[in-house]
Amino acid sequence: QKQTAPRHPMTRAHVAVHHLVKVPGPKATLTNRRAVAADTAFIQACRSNSPIYLAGYIPHNWHFGWVTAAIEGWKSQAYAMAEGTAAALSPELIRAPGMGVAQHFLMQPTFAQVRFADWQRILDAPAPDDDLLYARGIWHYARGQAYAGLGQNEAARTELEALVALRADPAIAELAFFNRHSAEVLLEVAETVLTGVLQVADGDLTTAIPTLQRAVALEDAIPYNEPPDWFFPARHLLGEAQLANGDLAAAEATYRQDLAIMPENGWALRGLAKTLTEAGKSAESATVMARFENAWANAEVTLEGSTL
Repeated sequence: QKQTAPRHPMTRAHVAVHHLVKVPGPKATLTNRRAVAADTAFIQACRSNSPIYLAGYIPHNWHFGWVTAAIEGWKSQAYAMAEGTAAALSPELIRAPGMGVAQHFLMQPTFAQVRFADWQRILDAPAPDDDLLYARGIWHYARGQAYAGLGQNEAARTELEALVALRADPAIAELAFFNRHSAEVLLEVAETVLTGVLQVADGDLTTAIPTLQRAVALEDAIPYNEPPDWFFPARHLLGEAQLANGDLAAAEATYRQDLAIMPENGWALRGLAKTLTEAGKSAESATVMARFENAWANAEVTLEGSTL
């Protein structure tokens, strides 16, 4: 006979995960892998049929692991954990009443591919089912990022238009993530980020910078969660745009703000080092680069700024 999971079914490994994302490094990722193993043992022993546990807690540990791996540029591990997040869900769980967050978990591999600029892989991915509105919105967002990254701006605009139309669907506002906020909130961030990315691609930095500042404000307004509900700090894009526009003081401030939120993350450290170099602050840049090299010790990608 199946048993329902307890109200707060946290294993000891699960509890150990929390707050580790604030200190990027392999321990955070490996601890989440241990939490995944603990969940597997728990399910085998207890045969839980609780949607909250199956579509919430279990994917959460995979989700947490890919985010921490991405913070340090550990691409293969980030992909493995992101794919595990989606694989933990059945079609029934994805559509379970009150479990809109399952669609968010389903799209974590796509988010990981955006983080690592895996443009062709994104374009090769099939569309989510028509009834999965949030998932389809993220699919359009990722495709827009991919087309922009490949220099196909008109195709990227078509994806942005599809995202804008989908976000306007009233059903999106009804799709809640653990009663904290609706899917529409994250789709607004996605729409704003993609708009800014396209403006940068068009060379319109004067317009792009305020757009990306709005994306930062929207991201900052999302209720706190671990890992953050929006996977890719908009400040990393904003800093690059400010740097390209020659506003070195603004770019430096942007990266320092990001590092105050997520200490020692390699993406912001590399962007800050690049900015300090261009500002002629060579000694300070060298110190930041040493911090970056430590943060990037497990990385499998080369980083020249705050984005790939």
